[in-house]
Amino acid sequence: MKITFTNAEDESRAYGFFADVSLHYVRGVEYDLTQIDLSFAGYRFVSVKSDEVIEYLRTIGEVESSYHPQLEEMRGSYTPYYALLPTTPEEVFGQNAINCVRSLQVAYPGAFQVHYIIMYSRASGDLISEAMVITNPIHWSDEQLRVPDGELPELNDFLRVMYNRKALIAPADYIDDVIEHYVHSTNVTSLHLQYVGLCVALETILPGRTEITFRLRRTMAVLLASTRAEGNAIFDLVGMLYDVRSQIVHGDAYDQSEVAHYLPQLRGIVSRLIIELVAHNITNRKELGVRTNELGFGDQGQLSANYRQYVLNSDTYSLIRGGFKPYQKPKAPSNPGKQRAQNRPPITS
Repeated sequence: MKITFTNAEDESRAYGFFADVSLHYVRGVEYDLTQIDLSFAGYRFVSVKSDEVIEYLRTIGEVESSYHPQLEEMRGSYTPYYALLPTTPEEVFGQNAINCVRSLQVAYPGAFQVHYIIMYSRASGDLISEAMVITNPIHWSDEQLRVPDGELPELNDFLRVMYNRKALIAPADYIDDVIEHYVHSTNVTSLHLQYVGLCVALETILPGRTEITFRLRRTMAVLLASTRAEGNAIFDLVGMLYDVRSQIVHGDAYDQSEVAHYLPQLRGIVSRLIIELVAHNITNRKELGVRTNELGFGDQGQLSANYRQYVLNSDTYSLIRGGFKPYQKPKAPSNPGKQRAQNRPPITS
């Protein structure tokens, strides 16, 4: 069942019941998430293999049954699962949990995702019963979330800054629009639709509807490049990515292998864009356009006061520092008939 994870309280009402508590369970990690500091958001990660989830439910009300099928399934799985538990009783609908998950998805694109949202409602008195289960079964990547040694302090700082600047929850925030398209691109199975969705995420930073490709190439180069050479490379890179996008949306023939090759790199570029937008904290598209128009390639640090550059994910960071890998079409055999003859198994009597 594919669900857009937005506001758990609204979803519970839409489905005809009121959930008193909503818990989020994540997967796609090869890292101890309990080391990540989410105290600023009133949350913490706990392993589902611990008893803390049941203990938490018992602090809210008498648990109707100790058997919870989804929780038991996760506890018995070889796949690591973590629950996001609130540290305050006021946080029961999980919107802050969603924001924390999205922040991590921005910093580390890959398989990390919410797999279950389990909602509980009070059946009678203090009894808590499992009211509804929302699952997100889609896997677009096998890249597990890993935080290498040395990156944790910077990650914790970025998560706190992103939360405090409310980039995820301000309804009129253009950064929130970019994040929405970025996250929702993982909720479709077709590679070409994921690709187009990520291109839409890039276009969201631009005011107006004219000269989209040129303005986007230049804006991305100013935002992401720390040197003039990097700016020229990013300008060309975005143009290359948009050539593929044009083939898809205009109905031209396109190479599915080329889309598959560029998709993770495009996702990494969008990730870096969101990180830079959060770091600069420019309030609206118009102001962003004015500042990027005034500056040139390599002037990244002049876009805003008190700017701090975040490295975070070294894989995505390397993309904007010259690590982009162009697509190489497979070479066709020079003599197909001879190649087939060479590959033919020998005739035996």
